[in-house]
Amino acid sequence: MRGRIDAPRCWPLGSVLVLAFCAACSGEADEARRAQDELRREVDELRAELAGQERVNSTLRNDMEVQEEAHRKREGEWLAYTRALASLPLPDVPAAPDFVAPVEVNAVPAEPSAEELAREEELRRLVAWDRDACATLDGLLRAEGVTGLDFLTLGAPGEGRAGPVVVRLADERGRPVGNLHAQHFHLEASHAGQSVTLVFEDGGESHGGRPEIPFEQGIRRMPLVGVAPKPWLEVLPGLFPEDERAGPSVEDDLELARRVKALGELLLEDTSDGFWRLKACVALSGRTFLEIQLEHRNREGRLDKRLFADQLTASAMTNAAANTMNSGAGGVVLRLTQGVQDIGGELRPFLQGRHKIFLPSADAKAWRAAGLLAP
Repeated sequence: MRGRIDAPRCWPLGSVLVLAFCAACSGEADEARRAQDELRREVDELRAELAGQERVNSTLRNDMEVQEEAHRKREGEWLAYTRALASLPLPDVPAAPDFVAPVEVNAVPAEPSAEELAREEELRRLVAWDRDACATLDGLLRAEGVTGLDFLTLGAPGEGRAGPVVVRLADERGRPVGNLHAQHFHLEASHAGQSVTLVFEDGGESHGGRPEIPFEQGIRRMPLVGVAPKPWLEVLPGLFPEDERAGPSVEDDLELARRVKALGELLLEDTSDGFWRLKACVALSGRTFLEIQLEHRNREGRLDKRLFADQLTASAMTNAAANTMNSGAGGVVLRLTQGVQDIGGELRPFLQGRHKIFLPSADAKAWRAAGLLAP
């Protein structure tokens, strides 16, 4: 019949499942065959590599046999040569002339003298001191967080110093960047200023293989501010000047109180540029004040700076200095040693370990009458 539309053919569900299973099995079989082919290729490659290694080993064994045969041949030739030499007659050796001293084959070395033994002992002592002192100094520097200095040798100890000294300089990563050497080296301590200064004399520095640069004015100072000097004095007393090893000699408390009172009052009289105030003084030695603390305030009374010093001495200004400063009363100079300045919280060591304070308006006669001026 025209216009008839055939209905779509429907497969039974069981047939569909069978066909799907067969397709899956066919895919798995193909995958297994590919895996077997890949495995066979790898096995063939390994067999080929093994065969190549066996050929190399065979060649090496042949070479070794050839070398061993050549070695045995050379040994035989050498033995034949030595036997031939041994069979040759030796000529008579003439006697040595009279001017040739006989050689003692088993001569016993002479015992060292007492002087030689003493020199050897002294040398061992110096080497041991140098090794221990360098290790101690390096340990103190590391304890204070100071890097970049590695003492290789301190030389021989002297009176309050040592030398010659060699120091290796390093960067922040510990890599060597140069060297420093000096003929003399010593330490300086400031008890009041809480600082230790490394002092190198008669030497120079070299960096990166460049020519050595001598110290300016023959001296190089490395101040370590905020460092308590007591541990350094305990373990390395021989590197400090003798007057810094022991504590200050304290005079009678009454005399100390009288001098301190007079010094404080006379300081307040000079107001040419603000005024100085004595805050502390630990001891007195003659006319030298020990371990002092001074404050300077400007004309408005605000704190400008503080000074900490181990020693303070006062002396009258010279006529030339007094005339320069238009000092009608003569003026006084305060000389401080081994200390630091505290300016706005920043600690600055004294330049060359010294500092001067000029008091042009101070009455030198009054200072002398109070027994404060050095003779």
